[in-house]
Amino acid sequence: MRRAAFSGMPVALTVAQRRGIRAAAAALFIGGRNLTATKARLLLMACLMKLGSMPAAADPDRPTAGEIEAVGRKLREYRKCSTALSRAVAGGSYLPRTARARTTDSP
Repeated sequence: MRRAAFSGMPVALTVAQRRGIRAAAAALFIGGRNLTATKARLLLMACLMKLGSMPAAADPDRPTAGEIEAVGRKLREYRKCSTALSRAVAGGSYLPRTARARTTDSP
């Protein structure tokens, strides 16, 4: 998963995946909280469309200090985006206004 993170792919860790991941290694990934794998994938796709792709290291197995910093900066943006989107999904605000009205007005 570390190689994927330095190859330009954002990685979300869900609860089941976090077991056995050291805190230092987890810093390279986006926290998926209690999301299912499918919901985490959709969240990553939304972040990719909003923020663009992650920077890739020339050698993902041996990233330079500058490449590590660039990935860290982009990860911070992704974390902000994923937090905002997951809150919106939990509150139902991702639905269009007409769909929200139908779901709340239904018996």
